[in-house]
Amino acid sequence: MNTLLAAQALLGKALLADPRLALAQAAAWLDPSNILTHPSDSSDEAFDEAVNEITWALHLCRKLFPEVYAGASQLVWQGANEQTIDNFLLDGINAHLVMKLDALEEIPGGVPVEMLGVSFYEDDFFENYPQLVAILTDFGIQPDCTETDIWRAGELANTLYASVERQSGTTYHHLCSLLSWLFASSGNTCLDMTTEEFWESGIALLEWHAENVEAMNAMATEAMSIFDEAQAGLQVLQTDSELRQVFQHNLHKLLNASAQSGRKKGTSSNDRTRHTQRFQWPERP
Repeated sequence: MNTLLAAQALLGKALLADPRLALAQAAAWLDPSNILTHPSDSSDEAFDEAVNEITWALHLCRKLFPEVYAGASQLVWQGANEQTIDNFLLDGINAHLVMKLDALEEIPGGVPVEMLGVSFYEDDFFENYPQLVAILTDFGIQPDCTETDIWRAGELANTLYASVERQSGTTYHHLCSLLSWLFASSGNTCLDMTTEEFWESGIALLEWHAENVEAMNAMATEAMSIFDEAQAGLQVLQTDSELRQVFQHNLHKLLNASAQSGRKKGTSSNDRTRHTQRFQWPERP
C-alpha cells in the first residue's frame, strides 16, 4: 500500500512539473465533461442509451448554459449524489426555458414544447371542456356535428373576428384571442395544435442550439399569453350578460347572412365581412 501511495505522489509531482500536463490536469478538474466521450449531436438517432442522462445534461449546459454547468461541476467536486446533481441540472436548464423538461432523459429529443390547442374531433372533447359547450353551441358545434359543420363554424368565427377586432379595449382583444384559440387561427403552432395533432404531423422538435431555444421561448411565450387572454375572454362571455347577448345576436345575424349567401349567386365571404361593419357592440374597457 505504501508503494502505491508513493507511486501516486510521484505521478502527481510529475504532472505538476510539466506545464502541459499541469494544464491538462486543471482542465480535467475544472471542465470534466470536456474529456468525456459523448455523441456529436443530440438527435434521437444519435442517442446512445448507455450514455448517462447527467452526461447529456452536462454537455448541453457546457454548450448553452455555462452557469448551470459550473454549478453542477462544483457539486461533482463536492461528491454530491446523482439525484442531487440531476435535480440541479433539471432546475437549471428549465430556468432558461418557457416550456419545461419533465426529466433529463427528454434532452436528446430536442427543445421541449407543449401544445395548448383544442380539437373538436376528439371523442371526449365536450366532456373535457364543459366550459366551452355553450359558446360552441352558438356556432353550431355539438357532439354530433360533422366536419362540414366545423368548417362552417370556423368560417363564421373568422368573419366575426373581423368585427370584434375593430372594437377598442382589452375586453374585445380578449374575445379575439378566444376566437383564435378555439378555431386554431392564431398562427402559433403551440396554440393551434393539440399534442396528438403535433406528433401525428411529423414535426420534429428543434435541436439544442441557442437560436432555437430563443425561438421556441418566443413562440411559447406568445402562445401562453394568447391562451391566458382567451381564458379571460371566455370568462367575460360567461359573466357579462349584456355582451353575451350582443355576441349571440351578431353571430345569429351572421348565420342568417351566411344562409342567404348560400342561396344567392355571387355572394362571397367579403360580402359577409362587410355586413359585420354594421354590427353594434357595447363599449367595454
